[in-house]
Amino acid sequence: MKNTVIRILKQPIVYIMLICIFFQINIYKTAPEYTMTPDSYSYAEGYTQNIFKAEVNSSRTPVYPYFIKIIKKIAGVDNYLRNVVIAQKILFLFTILLFYFSIKKIIHNKIIISILTIILGICPFTVIWNILILTEAISLFEMALLCYLTISYIKKPGKVFAILVNAQVLIMILTRPAFIYLIPIYVLFWIMKFILDKREKENILSAFISMLCCILLILGYCGLMKKQHDTFSITSVSYINNVISVIYSDSYIYSDNKEIIELIDNMKQVDTSENTCWDILEELEEKYSKEELKQFTKTAIKNSPNYISYVLRKTINLGNNSIGIANYVLPKEEYSNINYDNIGNIILPINFALVYLMVLILAVFLLYDLIKNIHIDWIIAIYTCIIVANIFTLIVGAPFEEQRLFLPSIMCLLLLIGYVFEFRGNNMQKNDTKNRKKMENRLMYRLFIEKTDNSKIQFFRYIFVGGFAAVVNIGSLYIFKEALHMHYLIANILGFVLGLITNYLLSKYFVFAKEKSINKILEFIIYAIIGVVGLGFDTMFMWIFTDKVGMYFMISKLLSTGIVFIWNFGGKKLLYMLIDKKIGGK
Repeated sequence: MKNTVIRILKQPIVYIMLICIFFQINIYKTAPEYTMTPDSYSYAEGYTQNIFKAEVNSSRTPVYPYFIKIIKKIAGVDNYLRNVVIAQKILFLFTILLFYFSIKKIIHNKIIISILTIILGICPFTVIWNILILTEAISLFEMALLCYLTISYIKKPGKVFAILVNAQVLIMILTRPAFIYLIPIYVLFWIMKFILDKREKENILSAFISMLCCILLILGYCGLMKKQHDTFSITSVSYINNVISVIYSDSYIYSDNKEIIELIDNMKQVDTSENTCWDILEELEEKYSKEELKQFTKTAIKNSPNYISYVLRKTINLGNNSIGIANYVLPKEEYSNINYDNIGNIILPINFALVYLMVLILAVFLLYDLIKNIHIDWIIAIYTCIIVANIFTLIVGAPFEEQRLFLPSIMCLLLLIGYVFEFRGNNMQKNDTKNRKKMENRLMYRLFIEKTDNSKIQFFRYIFVGGFAAVVNIGSLYIFKEALHMHYLIANILGFVLGLITNYLLSKYFVFAKEKSINKILEFIIYAIIGVVGLGFDTMFMWIFTDKVGMYFMISKLLSTGIVFIWNFGGKKLLYMLIDKKIGGK
């Protein structure tokens, strides 16, 4: 017994949980017992249907309402919302445990495992949702369970795990319909597994059968919705999001329903706030049927030239936002002077622009690995796809509260961060030479850290170096042209010089760090010559595209930058090849 206790106390998870509980208690002290939003009532009180009698709600799926009903049944009706919150807080502790054991399966570094688990357990972005009566409170647990089951299958394939993964996907969709993107991701996962690893045929057959059952149940649920509420979908939320989006983006003016356009114009006027959009929706639902509003939205999106630009602006603006938000839950003027947004940004300083960059790098790596080695890193593939799909739903679906809806993917993001940045080295099993070699050449280390003279990797790095230098170049051009009102060709030359200096420094110490050098001054001069020739190309193409073709000067700049990019990399690579040949010939 004593040895067992000592062995338990040696486990990092014990101290991780104590740290998390300590911080959570202090966060909960500054918050109300529970918080209700307009959505909360439809889960806690408005869901009167009995799913076991094939009754479905038009706007809410059954899992979370039944979670509340079970708590009410166990703990009683009195103060049942407080009891629901207590259950959610306890469930979140199990979420932390599942995350810990999931990440422990894929990386060995105890420090990385501990830090990422603590971040999940103490970050206000994740903790404070437990006091809300919303699906977010259990969606993190559901994602943690899906991660654990998926990683368990990848590490040790088996029929049970294959079936459980698909069952969990079904449960998640019936908790939050937005999780429907999990269906194509896991269907593709099983197909690719079948193609690339035929040793798992029996397991994958079970996976296909269980996934088919999952899809049939979803279709059956949609059929009930069609029969009872005249809409073939999981809920009516998607149509609501579309109506709000066309109102907010001013796309509604391109619809063919003049009466609705006039009503929106009268209510909207100069106020384009979120609350106004919801008020307009409420007014529309009182006067028009769902089918009329769906048709109105469909024609507005189809005919509007504004809608695509709205989606693009939303994508760009999202890049400026933190991946989490706290003040939505804790109005500090009532409960606390603590700014949880600032604390959250310190603990998890990631915005959507960094997420965009990360998934882009991982997507390039996956494609390269598939083409080059006929191999897929399943951990990276699954969680990158989930994050990308979630971001896509934020951009084209939900009109507001993007950070709230990204919450479950925070866990996937933390898993990926830990996975791609760990360098196992000697921790790999000695008898697994092939696997060890793959690990030592893994993603971030080989592509971004290790000094290399591999042309393909250098070109890959130069994409980011060239991209950053192009940002300096184009940004300077824009400032000189628009802010200082210089002639666009002069502004272009000044911007090019600043980009050249940036490109040289980053190329020297990041892309061609392993290449030999004779003289740094001579090397920079040759760089400058390559750059001047590139400047000639750049200026020539700017002139052709802007003055002759008639393009907007920023579009011309993007096109000329792409052409000059190839010249710059090729010239610099050739420079180092000549230097290496000269040194080798001595």
